Amino acid sequence: MEANLQNMQDRLNRLTPASLNDLIPSANTGISPAMLTTRLRKASGVIDVALTTHMAAAPDSLTPLMLRLRDIRSRYKGNPQVLAAANSTDVRLSAYENASKEILKGIPPITNPSEVPKSTSGRARGIMNLNMTCEYPTAHFLGVPQESATVNEYIFNVHVKTCAQKLDGPRWIKTDFNGSVIEYEGGPLYLADVSFTNCTFKFGSDPKSRAALSAIEAGKGNPVSLLILE
Repeated sequence: MEANLQNMQDRLNRLTPASLNDLIPSANTGISPAMLTTRLRKASGVIDVALTTHMAAAPDSLTPLMLRLRDIRSRYKGNPQVLAAANSTDVRLSAYENASKEILKGIPPITNPSEVPKSTSGRARGIMNLNMTCEYPTAHFLGVPQESATVNEYIFNVHVKTCAQKLDGPRWIKTDFNGSVIEYEGGPLYLADVSFTNCTFKFGSDPKSRAALSAIEAGKGNPVSLLILE
């Protein structure tokens, strides 16, 4: 019994912002790009467990970490491995901040496909650990308004098949789109290890849309981590 309690306490300790603080260094820390990539991937794993177990952090404690990640993304924008890892962690951290606010209010994420709203609500509620198949390919998994900057939902570990989906706004984490129509119009884009298989892309002609499509196509079916802010 005591051993089980200790194991649980150890797990809690690993999921604290202090643990993330140890893993996400400042941009000028001097460690090698390979080590930096490894630490950022470990930080992403910590956040995934926190989201899965609905373990909240004080949102204010995450802000300094997001600022560090912005610095890392700027300093290592010429290093694809570091940039992808930083993008992935940054998107997750943004989602974790939003998730923590809802968890602290006692509001659980949506895990039943029948409860997925037809459109975003502006709240930070999560949709996670579910499979969604649309009967009609023009039907959207989750409706996103034109003002995508107000969208705060996070989608984690979701498999979407033959649905249309606008990417602007929500935080997409470990999401898989299969046979779907993917739309993007140059708004805020948060992708962390998102896969696209046999999808049709309807992207805008603006520079952000072209950059996003280029990054997805360059992934050649592998998970993509991309962060585009307005």
